Amino acid sequence: MPHQNPLVQSLLELSDAIEQLATTIARQKNSDQQIQQKQLSVITQKFKHATQLIHPATQQDNAALIQQKYQNGFLKEHLDNQGIFISTTIENLRADENLYKAVDYLQDHYTLLKDFYAHLKRSQVLKKDFNHKNTAHAIRYIQDWCKILHHYKIIDGFKVLNHSEIFVDIAQIAEATSFINGYWLEVLLRREIALFLHAHLSQIQSFDILSQTTVLKQDNTNTELDLLLMINQKVYWFECKSGQINNYFERFKDTKEDLGISDNRAFLVIPAQDNNIPLHAKKRSNMLTLFGTELETQLKKHLDL
Repeated sequence: MPHQNPLVQSLLELSDAIEQLATTIARQKNSDQQIQQKQLSVITQKFKHATQLIHPATQQDNAALIQQKYQNGFLKEHLDNQGIFISTTIENLRADENLYKAVDYLQDHYTLLKDFYAHLKRSQVLKKDFNHKNTAHAIRYIQDWCKILHHYKIIDGFKVLNHSEIFVDIAQIAEATSFINGYWLEVLLRREIALFLHAHLSQIQSFDILSQTTVLKQDNTNTELDLLLMINQKVYWFECKSGQINNYFERFKDTKEDLGISDNRAFLVIPAQDNNIPLHAKKRSNMLTLFGTELETQLKKHLDL
């Protein structure tokens, strides 16, 4: 197989595995009509393995099709036309696959985990171990998530003290801090974008992607753009925020104007539904708000094909 660029490789990691996933889910439903979200989350971890089982010819066909439609350089040229210089960027959607399980579980059970996640985030900033109290029902899900976090070294350890309290030993490594502070939401967005591109490849004539892009604007200030996406010559901008964002609205408004992004193509991605943030984002930044727990549905709604 000829050499592939990083974006093609990252998309192929999900290519055709979606169909195998659907088959797996259908079989599971036939044997157990009460399938749980938790089970579906486990099934999604088979993406990588399933892709590896695909016939090489199929991967070659997909690679050729993706390569044909990948218009590398479009977004760089778009930024250049706006007088914006790229300092650093990543031209693919790849993320550490070990993080997907932690991301999946948080996405699937965010309502039950959100109070613990907020506590974990505060404590990670302070580099301080903590005890967390919650309902017995929530603690069971928190314990399961902690097992995943510990396995991938995002926390150093944990111990369930009783039916309503858990102790967490904070990890000191920078990667753990980054993930907990919000990188998990970027990982989720990248994966959902990759899945969207694969699922709608027949409707896409051209695309380009830049993620984690640091740019120098005309006023000589630097800013980081979480993800830029071009589909069929239309440019979309995504910013992920998992914490307080009141101080960012004006900055987002200025950045949107600097980027030359059209209305309804600038998105603020937050973990879950919120009654206030979408109103402020629209009024103060002219951005639409997407929820991490509903990304698949919302991307289908807002990305024009």
